Amino acid sequence: MEPARLEFLPYHFLLATATKLGFIKYLDISVGKEIAECKTRRGEATSLKMNPQNGVICSGHTNGEVAMWTPNMASKPVVKLLAHISSPVTSLAVSRCGKYMATTGKDSRFKIWDIRSTYRCLYDYFTPTPATSVDFSDTGLVSLSFGNEVQVWKNSFNEKQKAPYMKHRLSGSNKYGAIHNTQFVPYEDVLGLVHDQGYSSILVPGSGLANFDAYEANPFESGNQRKERLVHGLL
Repeated sequence: MEPARLEFLPYHFLLATATKLGFIKYLDISVGKEIAECKTRRGEATSLKMNPQNGVICSGHTNGEVAMWTPNMASKPVVKLLAHISSPVTSLAVSRCGKYMATTGKDSRFKIWDIRSTYRCLYDYFTPTPATSVDFSDTGLVSLSFGNEVQVWKNSFNEKQKAPYMKHRLSGSNKYGAIHNTQFVPYEDVLGLVHDQGYSSILVPGSGLANFDAYEANPFESGNQRKERLVHGLL
C-alpha cells in the first residue's frame, strides 16, 4: 500500500518497502509472498538503506531517529539511535564493510557513525545547506549533494577531515536544477548524479574497487553465467 522507498536484499531475495503509512514490509520475490511487516510508529521513512554486510534495513525518520529492522523481529527495531536531535534525517548510507554509517539532517550536519560496536558518532561535519543525498563508494569515499553541488570526502571515518577531497558544481543551475540523488557506480571511478533534468556522471579517482571477486560479483559475466548464479542463489 503506497510504497515510497524500496531496497533489495540480493542474498535473501527479499524486497523491502517503506510505505507512506509508516510500515516496512518484506516481500519474498522467489514465491511472491509477504513474509514480514514492521510498524515503525514513526510515520513515513525519509530514507531507507540496507547494510550490505548483514542485510539489516536502516530507516531514517522525521524525528531524527535511525531504526534498524530485521524480518524475524518485526515488532520493534533491533537498534535505534538518535542521529539528529530535533531535526529530520534527510538521507543515510552504510559502508560496504558494514561498520560505518553516514547520516545527513535538516540541521545542515553530516555525521559518521560506528555501527559495529559502540553506535557512537565518530565525526560531525557541517554542510552549507541540508544535504539531500549521501552514498559510500566501494573504497569508502563519501558523496554529499546539496543544491547543485556535490562533495566527495576521503578517509572520512579514519580521522577528522578539514576539507572535502573533491567538489563539483553543475554549470548553469537554471539548466540542471538541484541534485536529488547521488550513487557511486560499482567497480568504477564514476559517480552518478540525478537532477531535475535527468542524469549526469562525473569521474572520482579512487572510488572504484579494482580487485573484485569474480565469484562474488562479476561485471563481465555472460547471460548464461547470470542465469546459473540466480539458480544457485535460489537453491
